[in-house]
Amino acid sequence: MAPTTDQQHAIDEVTRALENNAKFIYWDHISHRFDYFRHQDNNSFKEYIKNLKHLTLVVNGEVLEITTDPPFKINGITIFPMIVKFKNCPCPSYMHVRRKSTDNSKWTPF
Repeated sequence: MAPTTDQQHAIDEVTRALENNAKFIYWDHISHRFDYFRHQDNNSFKEYIKNLKHLTLVVNGEVLEITTDPPFKINGITIFPMIVKFKNCPCPSYMHVRRKSTDNSKWTPF
């Protein structure tokens, strides 16, 4: 089954990140696209993770759950997803990248 336009767009964004040697790919709810960190972005990456932990531990329940999902491949590269459930913040991009028809929009991919 061919991917939908939304699926292909999400896959293309992740592929672009992989082609640019991304070490950490995530969905950015502000820009509504996948973004990424490379090895040389280590300080920015640490700050981002620190902010995510802050949302989880300090802000009143903004992050509801963090877990992992089974690995999958995009263009032959294995992706090991960490998924985050934010309060009142759906994210259909994860469903698109995984090419799942079930509604996984409550999870944000990292």
